[in-house]
Amino acid sequence: MDTGLLWFDNSAQPLTDKVAAAAAHYERRFGERPNVCYMHPEMLDKASAKQCALQLRTATHVLQHHLWIGIESRPRVAGPVVNGKSARSRAK
Repeated sequence: MDTGLLWFDNSAQPLTDKVAAAAAHYERRFGERPNVCYMHPEMLDKASAKQCALQLRTATHVLQHHLWIGIESRPRVAGPVVNGKSARSRAK
């Protein structure tokens, strides 16, 4: 993620509403619309994932009731990245 915002919301609102509120705050603060939101795996439900405009991803290092929202412009690379290149591209 290039730029991110950690958002806390332990309300009883649906996940889609929480993500929408966090995205609106991110857009007001940074002037750009976020495209990804990370959350604890126990927070994600499949119905919300289908309804949400952002990519919803899970990460065990994000605490319950927190949303890590932002812009991810680079594709995710499996494995470590050294000097901007993945192990796969260095092997060529």
